[in-house]
Amino acid sequence: MHSTKYFIYLCIINQNLYLMKKVVTVHIANEIFQMEEDGYAKIQKVLKKIESGSVKGPSLIKNIEDRIAAMLNEKASPEKLITCEQVDEVIDNLGYTAYLKDESTETNYQPNRSGYRKLYRHPSEKVLGGVCGGVAAYLSTDPVLIRILFVVLFFGFGTGLLLYIIMWIVVPEAHTPDQLNDLNN
Repeated sequence: MHSTKYFIYLCIINQNLYLMKKVVTVHIANEIFQMEEDGYAKIQKVLKKIESGSVKGPSLIKNIEDRIAAMLNEKASPEKLITCEQVDEVIDNLGYTAYLKDESTETNYQPNRSGYRKLYRHPSEKVLGGVCGGVAAYLSTDPVLIRILFVVLFFGFGTGLLLYIIMWIVVPEAHTPDQLNDLNN
């Protein structure tokens, strides 16, 4: 994501009061948007926080940028003008609102305070329901090994399929950034 070096001024009418907001041209996931400068700063802050805490690196950032661009396209006017309020909605819908809090509260924030790791189904490492990917992430091993184990349990003892279905129902899928971070660490 990058921004061009020039600024455009936009006049927004709000109950007969004319406000001037600085707008910048932004490229997000190969899409061009006109965005209020405050909104652009918020998106930059969220992406930098995710990038600094991410184990997956550029592929995760690209996926998040793609999702942000898709959500902004849904909210944008025909000129692809994005307001700060629309950016707030997108960040909130993606579950990254906590990344915008001030620095003093973020240093004390711990997503999993209980001291033990939680088991989640892995949304990006799934063939059926993400159970094997989640177990593999929990055990820090390759998902293929866990899949082979379930197949052996199925054909050897007849319990693999039943166990998989029960875990698919009981184990929640990781959705929020904190859950994905717990899953990847």
